[in-house]
Amino acid sequence: MILQSFPDRFSVFAESFEPDLSPKLEKLRLDAEREKIPIIRREMQGFLRFLLHVRKPSRVLEIGSGIGFSALFMLSCLEEIMELSDIHIDSIEINPDHVREATEHVSRFDADKSINLIEGDACEELDQLIAPYDFIFLDGPKAQYPLYLPKLIDLLNPGDMLVADNVLKEGEIIKSKYAVERRQRTIHMRMREFLNQAMHDERLTSTVLSVGDGVCVSVRK
Repeated sequence: MILQSFPDRFSVFAESFEPDLSPKLEKLRLDAEREKIPIIRREMQGFLRFLLHVRKPSRVLEIGSGIGFSALFMLSCLEEIMELSDIHIDSIEINPDHVREATEHVSRFDADKSINLIEGDACEELDQLIAPYDFIFLDGPKAQYPLYLPKLIDLLNPGDMLVADNVLKEGEIIKSKYAVERRQRTIHMRMREFLNQAMHDERLTSTVLSVGDGVCVSVRK
């Protein structure tokens, strides 16, 4: 018999208390799981719901739409505490296939008026956006996180929040770069660079938590 480690058992235990997804969102989650399409983890979903309920943002920016699951999830969380007409989510995605799928899912959920999908490179698209955003969820290409950060800070007002997902990369970021496969060293280096920037930038107050695959939460001072 293989026993789970305490962190694994705790995650399963904590997730057992999480509210169920809506039937449509649950189907989308199961479809993504079956097709091995990465979406935000259950543990991260619970943490994200908590942050959204605390912050109550009306303007949300997401970097990395994927198939649209996380934008739809955030919308569902905000609908629990706000009027739908008060919620706007901009979501940037560079992969045209993902944009097509996300567009289909957003349309199927009748969320077209609340979620605006933007196809393009976030490094370029961020310069076109109008500040401020109350809440930014960063879940795009990991090697680009250090490039995004200065632009994202400029889109925040004091008190606004930036949440960066997958910052520990299955624990790889904790390791020495010499213990990481050579093909992973660029991401390893750039994620460490991002975390160093977030933790030491005088405009931010940041913390790193081992939720899901690691999350960095920053608040603009």
